Amino acid sequence: MTLDLPDCFQRILDLLEAAEDEEQPETGPGPCLSRLLAESEALAEQAPGVADTHYIRGYALFLLSRQETAVAQEALEEMALAMRLRPGHHWARYHAIILCHEKGDHASVVHHFETLNRAYFARDGKDWRYLVAWQYAIDGLLRLGRADRFEGELTNLVRAYLDHIDDPDELLPRPGLLFNLNRDIRQGRLDVLPEAVARACAQFLEDRLALLIPGGWGRESDLSDGRAR
Repeated sequence: MTLDLPDCFQRILDLLEAAEDEEQPETGPGPCLSRLLAESEALAEQAPGVADTHYIRGYALFLLSRQETAVAQEALEEMALAMRLRPGHHWARYHAIILCHEKGDHASVVHHFETLNRAYFARDGKDWRYLVAWQYAIDGLLRLGRADRFEGELTNLVRAYLDHIDDPDELLPRPGLLFNLNRDIRQGRLDVLPEAVARACAQFLEDRLALLIPGGWGRESDLSDGRAR
């Protein structure tokens, strides 16, 4: 990741990576995240109006929001400002997708995903991040009742996974969000769709997810856990 920051703040990139990898104690942010929060606040004061300034501040708050959910809105506001200053800020858009999903704003999840650039992440060796965002969009489409688009996007996502099935160097994340979506549909927690449509979507989702099990991206129990008992 290359960021447009004042020279005196280039060290914040190392701190960002350290905070990402740091196991956070239950009592509050760890030392690396605490330093990142302080450094990002200082950066915001010294270089306001710079997209990467607001992204770094937003990302520090994003990491903190994994423990303290009250700061999630502030993190999202910083990501939104970074995107206003640079509409092509795909890292800000990626994290906005996660934050919008967590607040239940599925329309914004889908909107942000539609302008996310897969090639950008692939160039950075982070194609898997795009696949994660894709899962959020698919989840959002169905929760919005968009069964028509849901099927096409899911088919293409599964195809993207299967393209890597013989590539041992490509470690793709387990699509846990979609296994959870399957469980929610099967257990009647999605009331935006007529019952018959919901059943059809659940079967379609289950059939597609089953294709991922041979690649090690899921287990049969992930599917059976969602079926009605």
